[in-house]
Amino acid sequence: MIALLGGAHVPAAAVGAAPNALVDTLAEPITVWLTDGRVFTGTPRSVTDRSIILAVEAGRVEYTLGAGEILRVELPGARHIDLARDLMGEGRRAEALVILETLYYHRLPYLPYLREKEVLAFAALVDGRLQQGRSVEAVAVAKHLLPHLPEQSRDPLEAALLLGYFRLGWDEAARTQAEAWIRSAGPYRRSALGWWIIAATALQNQDYETALDHALHPIVFSSQLPVDDLELCYAIAVHAALALNDSNHARLLFGEMRDRRLKWPSAEFPLPDAVHAFGDQDNRKDTKDHP
Repeated sequence: MIALLGGAHVPAAAVGAAPNALVDTLAEPITVWLTDGRVFTGTPRSVTDRSIILAVEAGRVEYTLGAGEILRVELPGARHIDLARDLMGEGRRAEALVILETLYYHRLPYLPYLREKEVLAFAALVDGRLQQGRSVEAVAVAKHLLPHLPEQSRDPLEAALLLGYFRLGWDEAARTQAEAWIRSAGPYRRSALGWWIIAATALQNQDYETALDHALHPIVFSSQLPVDDLELCYAIAVHAALALNDSNHARLLFGEMRDRRLKWPSAEFPLPDAVHAFGDQDNRKDTKDHP
């Protein structure tokens, strides 16, 4: 079921879950600024990427405002975005996501007219859906938002899109997105996301050499500064080295991982049985060196 709310088609489930105050707010008039200085406030009858049809004077007059003449649009509900951000900060993620989801559907047809910060506000919705395991929906939102952002602001959403593809098992899409991410990243980026995605996909496909090569890259270029997801690269590299029967390399990597105080990512990659033997060998060596 779909509800019409402020000129936008919003799923009835989203409307039903949203606070009444938010629903009432989103039914309020919008204001449109034109490039020639004119300002119109009224009720939207139709919103597309080509025009906004706005009813003014209690609906007695309608104006068709072309996309080319629209400078910006002010929509009701901005304070609820701030509220959702505050709720996130308080750990009340479920409540925040209900608000963001309703606002997103309401603003979806308005995306071509929104300012950059207004579009970026919904990156939290994408991350929230990924954390809830709703990867299909996360990918859909990210793909809707990305065309409306400048290149320099796309990184958080492109990273979320890549992670969504991987979790869905869309290997080809994940690899293509990861390769684009790597090309734009440079060797010293403070995240290993693209590298470990390609490495993990290769590991799943038993292409152990590719898995090892890609997992090692961010390890080699990392410094003492933190690198997001570096523990995943170490885990993949250890698995790949063991699969290639190179236990010495695997042991070296595992020891280096411990030296850097990185925790093994058990949720993503089970700890290989052989790694337990590494610990036993190290303990025996320490005893021998320090009787």
